[in-house]
Amino acid sequence: MSPRRALLAATLGFFLGLTACAPPDHELSDVELYRRYCADCHGEDYRGEERYLEEEGEGVDLLTSKRIRRGDRAFVHRRMAYGYGAMPAFERELAPEDFQRLVDFIMALPVAPAAQGEQHGPEEDEGGVPQAPGAG
Repeated sequence: MSPRRALLAATLGFFLGLTACAPPDHELSDVELYRRYCADCHGEDYRGEERYLEEEGEGVDLLTSKRIRRGDRAFVHRRMAYGYGAMPAFERELAPEDFQRLVDFIMALPVAPAAQGEQHGPEEDEGGVPQAPGAG
């Protein structure tokens, strides 16, 4: 075997070994699943990482999300499945049962109560286009 092929084989073996060290998603608890796929952007405390809060706005903080607070499961499911803006799509990243567990976990978070006097302005549909409240 040439030195070049040996190096390629060793490198490939190294990276395959790294992926084998991580447990499969179905063996993870709901919290571990969240940490693997969501915590980098939404934070360990679900409040959103500082670097994304300024760029992406309200949806990064899961505890104050209007959609989660209202129990809009269909919206959360679509956003997680197809992504939007900096939010990646996870529909093909996870097995269907693990995807559902993650949606269930997010929907069960202890959301912060609505701020007193909070105005509910136009919401965005899954494409980011504002629509009138009650539309859709």
